[in-house]
Amino acid sequence: MGSYEQTTPMKKQQVLGSFSYYDSSGIPALDDLTIIEGTSPDNTTYKVPVTDLRSLPSPLSSYTHEKHGFQIVRQPLPISPSSASVHNHKYMTNKYYPAMTDLLRKTLGARCVVVRKHSIRDMPSWSEIGMNPEIGFSIESLAPFNIAHADHTPAGARAHFRAIKESNWFSENDTADEECTSPKERTEFFRLRREIIEAEDRAIAEAGLDPEVQGETTLPKGGHWDWDGANYEGPRYAFFSVWRPFETVHRDPLAVMDMSGRWPQEHAWRYLSGQSPEEVYLIKFYDSEALVRKEKGDDEIALLCPHSAFYISGTEKEPVRRSCELRVWGIW
Repeated sequence: MGSYEQTTPMKKQQVLGSFSYYDSSGIPALDDLTIIEGTSPDNTTYKVPVTDLRSLPSPLSSYTHEKHGFQIVRQPLPISPSSASVHNHKYMTNKYYPAMTDLLRKTLGARCVVVRKHSIRDMPSWSEIGMNPEIGFSIESLAPFNIAHADHTPAGARAHFRAIKESNWFSENDTADEECTSPKERTEFFRLRREIIEAEDRAIAEAGLDPEVQGETTLPKGGHWDWDGANYEGPRYAFFSVWRPFETVHRDPLAVMDMSGRWPQEHAWRYLSGQSPEEVYLIKFYDSEALVRKEKGDDEIALLCPHSAFYISGTEKEPVRRSCELRVWGIW
């Protein structure tokens, strides 16, 4: 199920895609939501070439999150793609989540995989629904997000991990039903999480960093916020987006940036033309092992993967993209 080969590659094929970039050298204010809304004067639209992965000589199965920052896994769609089904929250948590965590455990060899949340994108544009980033994109239907981004800094990913409250985290995320997660899985996740944080805190203490300080209007500092990930000896853990369409994609495809470093002079945007529901992206937000290796002079493991939806001229009348993203923690 997890391996994936493609047909004989053609000559390298590219399309011209429109991407929005935050185009300022400065650090934005904490409360500046206009960047995410796409209304900031510092946002600039660029048209850049995007290479079809199907046209490259490497088989799709050769792309790995460790080398490229993303991975492509083939899996038959395990649920009904009907709008009623995918907008049924309990159906998604009890049917789709377990199918995907099982896939990731087998594909990545992880000891523990848990889902934080999911989002559905099946609207043509944000103008129809409005965008309020303060609610965390938690509305039922979202539009494609065409701002180039990587979701989390290492410190930001660690902050999310540390913010998990053991008392009610699975209940709050509607993942406490045994159809979704077993008591054993939940216990193991919390046990490993404690082990990870204890190991991080030891490394932070060894680094002699000041205690963590957070303010409502100032950037956090100290503690894990200033830590470079060095001397960590706990379990490896990572944060992923697990992204797939519910129907073949004809507009607003998702692009991923190849982080293998073979194209240093350009933003190496890649995409899957006509991506089908059986083709699943694993897109990395954070990987503790990348920082451990970097400390030792090894940059072979990708830390994260920038990504973005993008617009292709002439696709305006194509069917609206219907897709789903899971945010998933994996621990080895």
